[in-house]
Amino acid sequence: MTTPAGPAPAPTDFLQQWTDKARTRPRHILLPEGHDPRILQAAAEANALGVCRAHVMGDPAIIDQAWQSAGLTGDKPPVIPAGPDNPDFDRLCLTYAELRAKDGDRAPNTKAAARLLGHPVFLAAMMLKTGQTEAVVAGAASTTADVIRAAKYIIGLSDGVADVSSSFVMLGRQPQFGYEGAFVFADCGATIEPDAEVLAGIVIASARTAEGLLGCRPAVALLSFSTHGSASHPRIDKIRHTLALVRERAPGILIDGELQVDAAIIPEVAARI
Repeated sequence: MTTPAGPAPAPTDFLQQWTDKARTRPRHILLPEGHDPRILQAAAEANALGVCRAHVMGDPAIIDQAWQSAGLTGDKPPVIPAGPDNPDFDRLCLTYAELRAKDGDRAPNTKAAARLLGHPVFLAAMMLKTGQTEAVVAGAASTTADVIRAAKYIIGLSDGVADVSSSFVMLGRQPQFGYEGAFVFADCGATIEPDAEVLAGIVIASARTAEGLLGCRPAVALLSFSTHGSASHPRIDKIRHTLALVRERAPGILIDGELQVDAAIIPEVAARI
């Protein structure tokens, strides 16, 4: 007979940890899709919880109407006007035009800058670039392409990162998997078919995300339909090239691949490879 195992420990409540941490220093967050009732509700709730100082961006009259039509209650989040009604619009257009002109060694084009920053997501990104806010949250009502373009062409990329990428934090109920039940998956939403150079940048950026959000030393698995040579394909060759690049550029990252998902997350399977 075997002794029944005790109940598994509960996974870490990362959401509560992040909430508690955010309350210690509420950051200024700008949400440029203020016409969307979901954004208004989220910003109001975040302000009420004290996790940030959220402002929404848009036409104040339209935002008022959206708030009332949705039947929202409580304190409406502060509104920052979009487009030419923004008191800093002309200055931000000039700053952006000068930055683009410097990159391309040409005269500043404020008319082109005004057309671009007329889109609230791009204006919000420019306000982040110039330090008028500490973060921008967008994508509920704007296309992924517009959000990525705003981040890439206005904010810019970190050193050593070849392109914009995305990652998802997945919080599970079984703490024996991942880091106390948590995983970071990338790239599931931005880069369709990265080459090895881009994929290496995605790995390094995602490892930093995992370390910052979960507070752990990340263990990275390069997922594939093959585990350590169980299949042959050019895509597997790309994974192996990526592995070599990451180990060269970021030797502190704990990484392995190529791995099928069971070998990556189940210790008993991993022990057999």
